[in-house]
Amino acid sequence: KWNSLRPSPDSYSFTQGDALVAFARQHQMQVRGHNFVWHEALPAWFAGTVTKENARRFLTEHILTVGGHYRGQIQSWDVVNEAVLPKDGRPDGLRNSPWMQLLGPEYIEIAFRTARQADPHALLTYNEYGIEYDSDEDAAKRMATLQLLRRLKDSGVPLDAVGIQSHIKAGSPNGFGPGIRSFIESSREMGLKVFITELDVNDDDLPEDDTAQRDRAVASVYRDYLNVV
Repeated sequence: KWNSLRPSPDSYSFTQGDALVAFARQHQMQVRGHNFVWHEALPAWFAGTVTKENARRFLTEHILTVGGHYRGQIQSWDVVNEAVLPKDGRPDGLRNSPWMQLLGPEYIEIAFRTARQADPHALLTYNEYGIEYDSDEDAAKRMATLQLLRRLKDSGVPLDAVGIQSHIKAGSPNGFGPGIRSFIESSREMGLKVFITELDVNDDDLPEDDTAQRDRAVASVYRDYLNVV
């Protein structure tokens, strides 16, 4: 993330990232890169430095520098993270993020094409949350996400995979099944791999106080979700 890698507009800090990659190599583990572009985790200097005039240069130089530094060492990159938010009211369903305000919707395509240049062999992923449940809100976000994926594929953008974050609440009143299954099938029909990228089950809303009961409930949700996907 930018705020971890960019202490200043003109400098990069790879020490912690290099340690993680070295640990993975030592233990024969694959590494996912998260992420090149996000509306959060931007450094404090970003707002006063990046403008409409220089945003494209900052974006492409960042991806080329970071992607180039880890070239050949990353299994897949979350190139763009969480770019969809229908409630922001745009006809295309995209989030009105800092990158949208600076570059317009083209920032997504710029990011993917630059990422392919930076690392030709990493799987380039679009990563999203809030698309798991059979609720009206998640259904709208699934639809907008699929529309984005299709637009990118139809434009020849180098997109290899979609990431489903999968932040699940054990006490949620909504279930999952048909919606996420259809989303996965539609993504596969586009030729995309599908990754479950950030799977966790939150037990805050469970009514039980007994730890063993809570653990069984959480385990049941993990099992049910993984059976669906």
